[in-house]
Amino acid sequence: MRIFKWIKPLRFLIALCLVNMCLSFLLEPAKGSSDTMWTEFYQEEEIDFAFVGSSFCSTAFVPYVVDEIMGVNSFNMGTPLQAIGQTVSAVETLLEEHKVDTIVLGTGFFVLQYETLDEAELTFEKARARKKSGWDAMEDTLSYIFDENVRDTEKSINYFFPWTYNRQKITKDYIRNNVVDKIANMKAKLSGAGDSQSKPESAKGLRPGAGVVDYGTAWEINSYWYYDQFFLEDKVEEFEEILQLCNEKGVDIVVINTPHPAFDVVSCYQTYETSENEMRAICEKYDVDYYNFSLARPELFDSIPEYYSDFEHLNLEGAEVFSESLCKLLKARAAGEDVMTYFYSVDEYYEQHSDLLEEWKAVQTPK
Repeated sequence: MRIFKWIKPLRFLIALCLVNMCLSFLLEPAKGSSDTMWTEFYQEEEIDFAFVGSSFCSTAFVPYVVDEIMGVNSFNMGTPLQAIGQTVSAVETLLEEHKVDTIVLGTGFFVLQYETLDEAELTFEKARARKKSGWDAMEDTLSYIFDENVRDTEKSINYFFPWTYNRQKITKDYIRNNVVDKIANMKAKLSGAGDSQSKPESAKGLRPGAGVVDYGTAWEINSYWYYDQFFLEDKVEEFEEILQLCNEKGVDIVVINTPHPAFDVVSCYQTYETSENEMRAICEKYDVDYYNFSLARPELFDSIPEYYSDFEHLNLEGAEVFSESLCKLLKARAAGEDVMTYFYSVDEYYEQHSDLLEEWKAVQTPK
């Protein structure tokens, strides 16, 4: 009789698991950014040079360019909307799995200015655990859901239902195309052909932006409108955690503020210098080199309109040129050159773009 008492609850749990698996298959993207990054990460036998960060990172650093120039084996761990807390997790995993000499943290002021999106956090952490096996996956899962910032929140339950947070807008076309892609991937793997959707340009983590930004909307779509202009204390703490961890592990970490088009830098003129000084001060606190490529002089990186896919991300052409510029900087740095001569001060930058600044002031309205 005691056995029969557990039949109904057991049936319910089995049914719940089956429904969850079915909905996850139908609704989770066939090739989500976090899932793809972690898949490619665990396929790498050796990584000695890594890029970490959000979409500022994933769209900017081109591993095949850096590998050829620097003679390293690099990997780009950036993912869209990756909060700085998840970047901490990425760095921890990276240092556990590989002997890394250099880490480049690709960032922007805005990484420290916006709250973490639960959906992006859950997607990232779920993908990280999913790519491990056995006890390692279980250990990652338990570590996350019992974290002091997670265990008493809905995230500790939602984590197990990925279709609730890792999906696009639900339409018949989306579901049909998603299922077709997943079946194609399964067939390709079973035949030994690998992932049917893999692309050479996206290997090793790179996810470049597409197209060229519409400069006709420059004053309507820019960082002034999209972000608050002050750093959040908890984000600064997590940022510092990365710098401190790399110092403790003896890893050379360089912080790169990835380039933005001139109109976007100009749109933030009222707070830009304050943000620049705050970020530089954080890095100096840990004796970490910091370079802002939005302020780069043309002899290092000639920022032209065609290099950007939107107001804050590079397209593939821009990312390739930028990666070459980064290598030039890192080589000069290693040779002991005064590389700060490659950059404008904030005041010098705004003097160079005074016409653009006056144009923005003429149309700017309060938020």
